[in-house]
Amino acid sequence: MIVLRLLGFLAITVLLVGCVHPFDNLEALKSDVSAFKAYLNSIPPPNGCEPPGVPQARICYYMLSVKSFDKSKGLYAGHVTKDVVAKSAEDCKSTREAIQKDYPEAKDYKCLDPKNYRYVQYGFKFDGELKDGDYGLVNVPWSNELRIGTPDEANEGNPPER
Repeated sequence: MIVLRLLGFLAITVLLVGCVHPFDNLEALKSDVSAFKAYLNSIPPPNGCEPPGVPQARICYYMLSVKSFDKSKGLYAGHVTKDVVAKSAEDCKSTREAIQKDYPEAKDYKCLDPKNYRYVQYGFKFDGELKDGDYGLVNVPWSNELRIGTPDEANEGNPPER
């Protein structure tokens, strides 16, 4: 958190110093602000889930398209399913439209096009055997293993979403 505060302070200081002559290079300033917004949007929230296969205490639910990597060792690779990417793009568009009704100046954020999504492969262990396909998986706390699970298992003890 201290690092984020320091980064925010430095960014604001740079912007203020850069605004001494605001009309010299306004396009560069706009570009810097857009880049800073993109950077802030890329930082995961502090209570977010780690990528699948990373040991963590939090129990998280993942929808992955799975392929075997080394079945003899129980190693698999997977990426987010195409359905999740498409649903995310739809949700982004509807959220963006709702925000722009109240804040029409917020036009610089673009939603990801599912055709241009770059799928990241995650490696993980699975105790048992999986066939290639799409699965709902939850992590085993403090290990790099996943197991078949439901979203309810990941949300136990958390208040329901509104």
